[in-house]
This record gives sequence, structure tokens and C-alpha cells, in this order.
Amino acid sequence: MTRTIARCLSLLLLCAPPGALAAFFFRGDAAFPVLEDEISYREDRAGHETSIDDLIADLDGWVSQKEKPFRGTGAPIRLWARVDVPAQGTQRKVFLRTGAWERAEFFVLRDGRVVGRETAGTLIPWPQRRSIPMTPAAFHAGLVAIDLPARSQTTILARLATDNRFVRVTRLRFSLWDAAEVLDGERSDRLFQCAFHAVMLALMSGGLAFFLRDRRERSYAYFVLALAGSSFIQLLLYGVTVEALWPSHPAWDYYAMWIAIPVALWSFAGFSRHYLATGRGGGPGTLLKWAGNSALLLLPAGLLPLAAGSPASLRFALLGTMLASLAIIASATAIAIRRAGPDRAARWFLAAMLCCGAGVLVTFASWVGVLPEVEWTLDANQVGLALAAILLSVGLVVRSRERAILERR
Repeated sequence: MTRTIARCLSLLLLCAPPGALAAFFFRGDAAFPVLEDEISYREDRAGHETSIDDLIADLDGWVSQKEKPFRGTGAPIRLWARVDVPAQGTQRKVFLRTGAWERAEFFVLRDGRVVGRETAGTLIPWPQRRSIPMTPAAFHAGLVAIDLPARSQTTILARLATDNRFVRVTRLRFSLWDAAEVLDGERSDRLFQCAFHAVMLALMSGGLAFFLRDRRERSYAYFVLALAGSSFIQLLLYGVTVEALWPSHPAWDYYAMWIAIPVALWSFAGFSRHYLATGRGGGPGTLLKWAGNSALLLLPAGLLPLAAGSPASLRFALLGTMLASLAIIASATAIAIRRAGPDRAARWFLAAMLCCGAGVLVTFASWVGVLPEVEWTLDANQVGLALAAILLSVGLVVRSRERAILERR
């Protein structure tokens, strides 16, 4: 029975690393039409400057996606895309979203005239952009604000370019998002993230203070590193890092992701080993040690291909993260279950894993449609992580007191 529980918890926790995209962005309630068949495209030949007037007048040079869908091959892409947005019943403001193009220049046309222009893209510095809601900045070109009048048709021309340096673009599609709902969702996300990171910062400060007071207890150092890595991953997924830390260098988000994930996994493995006092025996303790060390292999596996200009795929990153998480969490949970009887600290560890697993389960259930996709279900992963961190900090205090009592004896 205990082995079954350990396996179930481990499988649930596998979903934890990618489990928190910006809630309103992932939920997609604000997106009303997804435009794909409505798009036409044409090649943007290097060294051949095509004017907007020529593009408007040349109706024969466009390829309809409905007849010939665009498919990226991984090679550098330069193209123009065109979509006619039908007239709306009422005037409204929307955000336009497209894929992970490194540069996307949008022209808004009405009655044959350019009435708006905006540049976005995954590698465009944020000071050069106007519309920057709180979204995963590394995985889409951005949200561009567009006003749709009540009775006039709006045409959007987009000059799209990518060398597929970090994320491969394989499809061509746009979606329109209601601006009011996007901004409302962003406010909710910012409030939630402020509360979450305030809790994590307080726990990290307490853990650091305990470590400075008693440096023999290395669990505190690993605890602080694990929380810092986990919190940083959440900041990356919400686009906060590029907004607050390096707005002029959005590409650094990709490098930071390949650093934060291995460090967080390695730190949690080290914390579990010292917290549960696995010793030098075989079994789960040895597996935990090797799994933590192997997580560091994700550093060169991700950073070296990036430096060489041939990045590893996100699928590879997810697979490596899942395998390392499986070994680390399964080993730690198995040790905690075995010691939960006489060891109070192990019971706190199990409670923490249960909270984290429950949060991931709720979020995963909302993804697959078992639970509704609302803010509290999509944020359950982070709530579970925060509760787990609180329980582990309490467990550390209990463990330190028990050790002090034994030393006095």
C-alpha cells in the first residue's frame, strides 16, 4: 500500500515543473476567435523590399491556408501574413496573439490605409514594445493591441520572421483576445503572484537565518536553494523575469530556464537527503543522490546547444525534467514513508508531498476537463507548492529541536 501511494504521488508531481502558466493566458477565456483558415501568406524574399501599398494591391500573390496550410520545417522563415477580421457588432479593443516568432511587425489597415503599427516578437526588447501583459514571454511573440470598429472591416498584415533559434515555429495562426478580460486576468495574476512570492521569500529568509545560525544543518541551505529555484521558474513562466530583470535581453529567459530547472531539482534532492538523513546505505538513498547529481547534466545538455545555435527542443527539456523529478521524488517519498512511524520530521515531509501532489492533481484535472478551468484550479499547483514549503519549514524546525534534545542527552 505504501509503495502504491509513493508511486501515485511521484506521478502527480511529475507535472509540477510546467504546471503554472499565466492563469488567464492558459485558460484562454479571453480568446474569442482563433484564426487559421482565414489567413493568407506569401514569401518575404530577403533583399526585396515590398511596400505596404504593393501588398494591398497584389491580391494574386497570396496563398490561402485553407487550401495550403503553412508548415514550418525548422529552417529560417521570412513571410507576410494577411487576415481580414470581419466587422464587429460593437466597437471593441482586442489583443492579437501569434506564435513564437522572433520578430513580428503588425500593420493594421482600414479602408486601404495603415491606421496602426506595432512590433512584437520573442527576441524584441521590451522597451521597443507597447503591449506587454503578464504572459510566458518566451513562447509567443506577444499580445498586440488593436481597435476593431463597429461597422468597418479590419485587415491585418504581419511581417513575420524567425531563425528558430530557441523555439521552432511550425504553424501559422492568430487569435483575438478581449482586451478588458485580458487586463482583468492580468491584475488577478499579479495579485496572486505577489502573495505567492511573498510567502516563498519569507520562508527563504527564515531558512537562511537558521542556516547562518547553525551551519552544520545543511538542510536549510538546500531548502533555500530549492525554494529560490522553484520561485524563479514561476517568474519565468509568468514573464516577470524579462519584464523586471532583463527587459533589453529577452533571450536570457531561455538560458535562465535551463539553469533554474536543474538547480531546483538538484537542490531538492540535496535537501531531501539531509532532511531525511539517508546516510550511505543503498536503496532509495543512493538513488536519490545519483538522481540529484544527474539533474545537473541538464545544464550542459541545454546550455551547450543554445550556445552552438542549435537549441534542444522543449520536449527534450520536459522529458529530462520529468525523469529527474520521478527519480528524486519517488526516492524521497519512499524514504519518508518508511520512516514516518518513529520520525516526526518524516511525517511533515509526507504531508508536504501530499499538499504538492494534491495541487498538481487539481491543476492537471482542470487541463483535461475534469474540473473547470478557473483561476483557483489553475493556481492550485502553486498553492500546493507554497503549502508544501510551509510544512517543510515546520518540519525543519521540528527536526532541529529533536536533534538539539539528543545532543543535550
